[in-house]
Amino acid sequence: MSAKLSLLTGLGASVGGVGVWGIYKLTNPKNEVKTFTDEEYQLIFKKFKSESTFITSLQTKIPTITNSSTNIEGGKATKAWCVGNDSLNAKKWCIQLPKTIREKINKSLVTDWAAKVKSIKDTDKPNLLNDLKTIKSDLSAVSEDENSRNALKGWCESKLDTRLINDDGDAIYTKVEARCLEK
Repeated sequence: MSAKLSLLTGLGASVGGVGVWGIYKLTNPKNEVKTFTDEEYQLIFKKFKSESTFITSLQTKIPTITNSSTNIEGGKATKAWCVGNDSLNAKKWCIQLPKTIREKINKSLVTDWAAKVKSIKDTDKPNLLNDLKTIKSDLSAVSEDENSRNALKGWCESKLDTRLINDDGDAIYTKVEARCLEK
């Protein structure tokens, strides 16, 4: 009877150990593969395409890729290279990037719109006026009045969800950073 009891105890411990090991492996995968949307792979390409080592790495999967490839082509190459790659460079490059201006700034807009208009009204006058006219079409000049304040606030709010992958995303981000955020 003692031998059977020892055998059952040993068997039970083994099964329990295998179960614990399985749970550990499920909750702590060693080679966690990160996958992103096509747009996210395109953003990765857009951000890192100026690094020659990044392009060289992508060329191991798609030899025709260059830093002047389109974001769509680069996104496909980035996906091919990133998926399943756990090298140090993959950990550096295959990362989640912000998709919108709101995600990238990670800040609130200014609250004192009068002070903001005053501080920027003489910078980049024609472009600022044209941008504010998209909100308030009858605006004839950027001044320290309520119309300009409301137009600036409206313009800033309207740009927060601009996708960074868009061709003008970086330019709009630069404007938002200068016009809409606390210094």
